Amino acid sequence: MGSQPSVPATPQEFGPKTTGAQVADVLVTECANKTVLITGANTGLGLETARVLATNGATVVIACRTPSKGNAAVATILAECPSASVSFLPLDLASLASIRSFAADFSTKFNQLHILINNAGVMACPKTPTADGLETQFGVNHVGHFYLTKLLLPTLTKTGTAATPARVINLASLAQYLFAPEEGILFGDINGDKSYSPWTRYGHAKLANVLFSNELNRRYQDQHVISVSLHPGSIPSSELSRYMGPINALGAITALRWGMTRRLVCEKMKS
Repeated sequence: MGSQPSVPATPQEFGPKTTGAQVADVLVTECANKTVLITGANTGLGLETARVLATNGATVVIACRTPSKGNAAVATILAECPSASVSFLPLDLASLASIRSFAADFSTKFNQLHILINNAGVMACPKTPTADGLETQFGVNHVGHFYLTKLLLPTLTKTGTAATPARVINLASLAQYLFAPEEGILFGDINGDKSYSPWTRYGHAKLANVLFSNELNRRYQDQHVISVSLHPGSIPSSELSRYMGPINALGAITALRWGMTRRLVCEKMKS
């Protein structure tokens, strides 16, 4: 029988088989007393990220559209760790009104936000409009998270310090390389009225996530807010898989590492 992979003791030892729980074991002191908001944390990678953070001392807010699913996610985490600080707030990223209501509610209940993980999304779905008339993939995956982040920036900038910046983590995808239009953002056909391909529009939205994250980091790094985008891997239980076949589970390690590692250096981008 082959030898078992060693358990990582430092961030430098993290590898492709490292689990989210192992990341937290190494960086447990970075979890304590942090307030973390995760969109779409009722299932899949979002739920695993929420579980690991909450069971290691972070205050976690799960934001999703369906109350029954959000409350079930909270119950799952509390069943494992009754002392965990985890709660649910309703958020529909397909509705700008819902996003405004959520941001106001969050700001009333919490006066700090150390980490915002923009995790929720839809993938390769049929062409449908959001409540505000946007193409759903662009509206939910990009515009919804863009607007949410904008509304929460006052709390993020208030929370971040030079020693411990607040962080915005945008879950992007390799789809920006595989499917996004060669010409970039389709400003002349933002809603796909002229042409709609589910996968092209998914890549289109993921490209927007990356561009947004880069610009957010450029503008707010001096105000102690760092923004990164990442390809997290995927997990079969995610609702993203409703329009596609089985996919490999790679775990929540990426979002957890970038959310908690103290030594995170972002090279300042030139305008």
